[in-house]
Amino acid sequence: MVESLNSKVKAWELERKIPFLYDKAPLLHTLEEYAVLRRERDEEKRRSREQKRLQEQFIAEQEALYGSRSANKKPLGLSTSANTMVGTPTTRRGANPFSHHANSTGKQRRESRAHNVTPVNYVALSKEDSVSRGC
Repeated sequence: MVESLNSKVKAWELERKIPFLYDKAPLLHTLEEYAVLRRERDEEKRRSREQKRLQEQFIAEQEALYGSRSANKKPLGLSTSANTMVGTPTTRRGANPFSHHANSTGKQRRESRAHNVTPVNYVALSKEDSVSRGC
């Protein structure tokens, strides 16, 4: 497509003896820049695919020499000393030293809110209004 546009622009310029401008720049120059960028991008993709292929080949050779890596092996750097905690991690609530008090207080707070719910259709009257009505 770019080659076709390039040849049509060249023919147009030869016929009229003036450069074909696009955004005040010669279109042939813009097309040449595009072609160079596209070649560079394609070359980078090719290099990336080649590097990936070589990396996979190296991994296959290493597995052939030393055997495949087992899934249950621990990565290096993890401590197996007695200082590490065993079991499930504590939650934030469990890590709080006052958590047993906070839970019961929260429960009491929730229960008290349930009894003090104001109805949606409730209208508050001032004391002066109730006195003037004789209530």
